[in-house]
Amino acid sequence: MQVPTAPRMAATLTIFLAACLGATSIPGLDLPTLVRSSDLIVAGQIMSVNEQGKGTLQVYGQRFSSIHMMATIRVEEVLKGAFNSPFLEVTYDLPVTPAGSIGYRGLNGGTYRLVMLRNSKEGYEFVSPFYPSFPAPLDPTQIKADVWENVIGRISAVLKAPTSQEAEKLEAISALHGINSPAITDALRRTCKQEGEIVKLGAVAELLNRNDISVLAIAVDALMHPKAGLPAYIRQNLAGAIGTGVANDNAVPALTELLRARDAEIRRNAASALRNTASGAAIPSLVTTLSDGDFRVRYYGVIGLAEITGEGEWRPLLEDFQRNQDSYLKHWKQWAKNNRY
Repeated sequence: MQVPTAPRMAATLTIFLAACLGATSIPGLDLPTLVRSSDLIVAGQIMSVNEQGKGTLQVYGQRFSSIHMMATIRVEEVLKGAFNSPFLEVTYDLPVTPAGSIGYRGLNGGTYRLVMLRNSKEGYEFVSPFYPSFPAPLDPTQIKADVWENVIGRISAVLKAPTSQEAEKLEAISALHGINSPAITDALRRTCKQEGEIVKLGAVAELLNRNDISVLAIAVDALMHPKAGLPAYIRQNLAGAIGTGVANDNAVPALTELLRARDAEIRRNAASALRNTASGAAIPSLVTTLSDGDFRVRYYGVIGLAEITGEGEWRPLLEDFQRNQDSYLKHWKQWAKNNRY
């Protein structure tokens, strides 16, 4: 089984807990590690989920009340390990705190899931209480020899399955974040052409995170001309994906258009992406950021110009730019004038 290491751009879905847990946060999703750590991975329908009683559970060094649950899974595929019965029972605990379940997740009856388990004294338990399962298509596909390919294949198949719900497709996109696979890229590109607006833009954001600018025009249109009712987080995800993922000099014209956006967050990410291209073609656009009304946009412009031109002595750290902004802006504006930009 060849399972890759955690991707560089693995999603860190940080959710801060209530005051009772201080600054503790939910760990980021690391699908390769979950697969490697599993003794048994099954796909099947969650037939029932029942409460078995009350108890206590230690979480982050603190003890809380908990609900003891038992889920019954009708096993239709075994992707890792050995299991010969048509039904599998899994027990787990959900903490009860002022902050809710504090990120612990269970299973929902009637859903079709890919469940990752490890051996325990009582049978099997979730490898991770935060990420116990993932969506899977209702109709099984051919089992391959490689466990990792089977897992990402099942999750990718959710994107094209006609029975998949919007929430399941968004969950699949999140689970596949940053995982390098041509099959995943193809599935995401198909999703951009077929799905409803929210799922489509979720796939667009993930492709941009991979520096795939074939869908950049879709993102620019959504950011510059958002449709009524489009959730704010969708636009934030798109802008963030551009700022961290795009580093292709062919994207310069589209990024330049985004510098005209009213939303400063969009302009910041556009300026960041222009810097990330490390291309001389980005210089004229970065020069325009020197006069932007937003501090961060100006900063990205300054460090982008310094990195592209090789003038490291005029590339400030953020704190230095805060103290001496005028001198850096003066230098680069004069540089642009001298070089006819």
